[in-house]
Amino acid sequence: MYRQGYAKRIVFSVGRFEWRRFPELGLDQDGGLAGLVEKTTPRKRHFFVDRDEAQTRCFLIRKGLLGTLSEGAALSRFITGEDIKSLLIVSSASHLRRAVETVCRYCPDAAVRIVPVAADDRHSTEEEPDSTEPGGMSLAIECVKYLCYRLLLFLKRGSECILPSGSGKYL
Repeated sequence: MYRQGYAKRIVFSVGRFEWRRFPELGLDQDGGLAGLVEKTTPRKRHFFVDRDEAQTRCFLIRKGLLGTLSEGAALSRFITGEDIKSLLIVSSASHLRRAVETVCRYCPDAAVRIVPVAADDRHSTEEEPDSTEPGGMSLAIECVKYLCYRLLLFLKRGSECILPSGSGKYL
């Protein structure tokens, strides 16, 4: 979609194991992702890779207990000060509702559009199945997660997003 001009910029959320498949995207550079992976313990590996017309940059994001919540908070910090007025969220259909709820909470001024990715559109093979393939148990777990997120986001609605203090190596 980025290559077709739907956006001038794309930000990938790259998780603990997802970085291994990042080269399959065929980008001319990874913004330093490979180097950050080497320097980061597996448990803390969660990154944003930001690609625009001029450059690609990679950032380590602070991962809390709840990954999607951590991504929403990091995205809010990331777009602060940037000229970003709209977000197009692309995710699996089963995860999309939780992702949108989180992003809308942390980035309330951005116009949000969504694109669900059907299971057929994801890259998986018999040898390497897609672990996010929605099955009965996966859907049940996602429903529980969604309800938990709804409650957490409701309880946090009056709080502010606070930038982490420290070295600045995290978003």
